[in-house]
Amino acid sequence: MKPKITDPEVTDDMEGIMTREEVMEIIAAYEAMYGMSSEEFLRQWKAGTAPDTRETNDWSMLLDWI
Repeated sequence: MKPKITDPEVTDDMEGIMTREEVMEIIAAYEAMYGMSSEEFLRQWKAGTAPDTRETNDWSMLLDWI
């Protein structure tokens, strides 16, 4: 299952767009899709070794928000 962010697009201010529970469900789906924890993803993201896709950019933004 590929997670999808629906309109309005994800912004720095997630209030009113998604609940925390919805965000956590999407994060869990990214973890399953990429076969790694968010902690490992962030390590790779910061090192510049994580894949650079729309999904990983969304994942990174969601992790910043929580």
